[in-house]
Amino acid sequence: MDGSRKRNRLYEGFRSTDANAFPAETLKDILIVAPRNALPHPSRWRSMNFESREALRTFAALARRDLDIREFQHDPEWLEADLDPVREEMAVVADCDDSHVEGVLLARVANSTLQYTLRDTTLVRWKIRQFTVHQGPVVACNPAQDATVQALVALSDSMSANAAAYLSAVPLGSPLHSLLSDDNSLLRQKFYVLPWGNETDHYKIAWNGDVKSYLASLSTKKRANAKRAAAHFKSAPLQLKLFQTPEDVDAFLREAKSISEKSNQNRDIGFGALENAGRDSLIRFAAARGVFLGFTLCAGDAPIAYRYGFVYGRTLFAISTAYDARWSEHKPGAIIFLEALHALERSKVPVTLVDLLPHENSFKRDRANVVVPTRNYYLFKRSFRNSAILLPIFLIERCKRAFAWLFRQNAASKLFKRSSAAPR
Repeated sequence: MDGSRKRNRLYEGFRSTDANAFPAETLKDILIVAPRNALPHPSRWRSMNFESREALRTFAALARRDLDIREFQHDPEWLEADLDPVREEMAVVADCDDSHVEGVLLARVANSTLQYTLRDTTLVRWKIRQFTVHQGPVVACNPAQDATVQALVALSDSMSANAAAYLSAVPLGSPLHSLLSDDNSLLRQKFYVLPWGNETDHYKIAWNGDVKSYLASLSTKKRANAKRAAAHFKSAPLQLKLFQTPEDVDAFLREAKSISEKSNQNRDIGFGALENAGRDSLIRFAAARGVFLGFTLCAGDAPIAYRYGFVYGRTLFAISTAYDARWSEHKPGAIIFLEALHALERSKVPVTLVDLLPHENSFKRDRANVVVPTRNYYLFKRSFRNSAILLPIFLIERCKRAFAWLFRQNAASKLFKRSSAAPR
């Protein structure tokens, strides 16, 4: 291939497929595979195949220029830097030409196992190729619902029969959530939609540039807890170390990994460990761009806690933290969190939001002043095979919702009877 053609071709491999509409109001939806048909509007969404890292960088620069990308998970260059090179790859679909990008959808692709359990009994165990999508596509058009459906249909073209799209942390009330929740939406007519888990909260901090304003935004109890952490730091022989430059990264990783080995926090949700080789790569990627912020808390010469994140746009993403479990009674996690905010204030980094990431826990809940309710979903391509596998899950989920509704009705009836019987 000659050089000029390589420079001009940013994508290839798009095939237009989809399933015809079929209402998702009853269980018969799971038993019927709808015939193939065209989308109601012509779709320009294409599966991207980058021939070099330079082509990826060129496309990412166009996407940042043309779209309002606020999260690093939606930036192709950043997500590529975060991949585990052994286990993961990236899928990109976009609405674009050689000079302009109207929309982009990224997926982190890896082998996974979908396991559905009821009362400690595994009913479904399914090895799948999982396409993890953070929240949904970024599109320039408004309203975005048609573009969202077209993006996900384009993504499904690159998915095999045993693959599924996992939509992570979809904000309730967003255009994508509306499509997923509406039984008659075009998205539900083209995919089997399986809500996964309960609704969870995504915690954030609206940041005005100083710790005093942040503490004033918290409740009295939460503010008192934070001040106790500050007093602990001043009274104990502790030292905060800041790491920012590429030359600092090796020292930070060395101290952070020594802390991780002594931590008992949950590694499954990204706490207590620097998770994989991709995360090391992302730290170096961010440091090379001058947006990495790493902290360790030391007692004398011994590091006892770390926290790190990086700035993307106007947001500081607080990626991971851990502390030496032997120091837990001294609350090192709370201390390093507050001291990192003080360091953020001193450095005058121009951020307006601190994103604590979607995984829910009490530590984040006690420190956030912004809460975004979210939910996770699986999308499966329509096929008889997928129908047979998913049918027991959908049956059980419908029964659970029916029993929950009956329980609420019974509780409401008892409450009404008690209030009616109360003396006036």
